[in-house]
Amino acid sequence: MTENNLHSQLAKASAEFLPIKKNMQNPHYKNYYADLSEIIRCTQPALSKYGISCNQIFADNKLVTILSNGITEIKSEFPLPQESNIQKFGSTITYARRYSLSAILNVGSESDDDAEVAVSKPVVQSKPMPVATVYDSKNPAHKQKLAQILKSLGVDINVHREKVIALHEELNGVGLEDLDHLIKVSVGRF
Repeated sequence: MTENNLHSQLAKASAEFLPIKKNMQNPHYKNYYADLSEIIRCTQPALSKYGISCNQIFADNKLVTILSNGITEIKSEFPLPQESNIQKFGSTITYARRYSLSAILNVGSESDDDAEVAVSKPVVQSKPMPVATVYDSKNPAHKQKLAQILKSLGVDINVHREKVIALHEELNGVGLEDLDHLIKVSVGRF
């Protein structure tokens, strides 16, 4: 196989992926999962080393995940449901991005036991995992971030106060990693 063969490059890169830890807890179901940033953190350095880019774009109501070496591409499509509630749509995007990336890279995640198995100590109750970072309408820093993004898009938040308040409530629970995109999509309302 030649060095510019994407499948060969991906095989080499995947051998160097870091272990992906389940670093978040779903507050509703209490199960643990690896968030999108953890998957990227553990895979991106090896992908870059072997000249592989990974992009996720929206096209025709689908999330398209693309691996490319500049010559060849591998694509995966994840259909997105029609959804008018931005909070639900944001959750769907976050879920789709995480699962699509995991699938195209053929990676899973493992529980982080803080090396308890390696040192053979009796298992002591570990500290709880952090709750996923999501937009919280009661968090002043999140309100400020929303205002900053809207201002950068040319929205006068004083003129459109009612719409800003409605958007603020709709974003409650959306993953912060998708916040910029969702606000850009919503700015057409103003």
